[in-house]
Amino acid sequence: MSEFDPMISGNHVESDDIDMLFKHTVQNINTPINFGKESVFILGDKQPYYLYELLKGRIMGDVKVLFFDLVGTLFDWRGSIVEQLGSYKKVDAVATEWVRYYATGSFKYGKDLSVFGYNLVQKYHLYDYVEMKFLETWTNLTPWPDVKPAFDSLRTKYKLVALTNLTTETVVELSKNSGIAFDFIYSAELTGVKKPAPIVYQKACEILRVEPSETMLVAAHRFDLKAAKTEGMQTCYIERNDDSENYVANFNLKIKSLTELSNDFI
Repeated sequence: MSEFDPMISGNHVESDDIDMLFKHTVQNINTPINFGKESVFILGDKQPYYLYELLKGRIMGDVKVLFFDLVGTLFDWRGSIVEQLGSYKKVDAVATEWVRYYATGSFKYGKDLSVFGYNLVQKYHLYDYVEMKFLETWTNLTPWPDVKPAFDSLRTKYKLVALTNLTTETVVELSKNSGIAFDFIYSAELTGVKKPAPIVYQKACEILRVEPSETMLVAAHRFDLKAAKTEGMQTCYIERNDDSENYVANFNLKIKSLTELSNDFI
């Protein structure tokens, strides 16, 4: 269950976080609630399971496409690097700085990324063989254990789409090496800018011919989800212990693994 607090005014509760609403209304039967911007339910029965299913249906009822962030969300980038390069102490610092670089909005697609990577390994004085291996790790990341079985299940109902700042070439190789297949790959590279720029989410929906409300972004990064929700997408925050952002974003769902998503919505 989520830990978000409801917006409470007297006995009126307003939110679009279904787990929070479920928890609150089970404890406060007959409480009027505003679910998102549309419906008000007057809860007079004591059937929490029915309530939970009802609220879930309002979130996922129209969803056709599940967008997924990759680094940190589907793939354990830090664990993969440690596994491939050992406990070489500078590697973690290099990897952390490179991942943050993706989130700054300061890079341009093309040579910028490879040049930045090269400059990093020079900055940290990595040996040649470590430098070579480090640059290769981004196409050999290990997926989290829950990803493949959840994908096999979710694929029966939804289109599974990569929505990432990684280049298309990198994701193709990553998918091939990891065995995690997508129905479509949408790289922010196609727009020339990166997440969280609004146009990335807009174009991703446009190219798949779906309304934002017919999609959900699953990500471990709050900045990503906040931007997606602003564009009208449903959002699902997955806890991966890889989110250092210190602000609070409002998500539709919060899960600990993709298993929860596949179990609840298939």
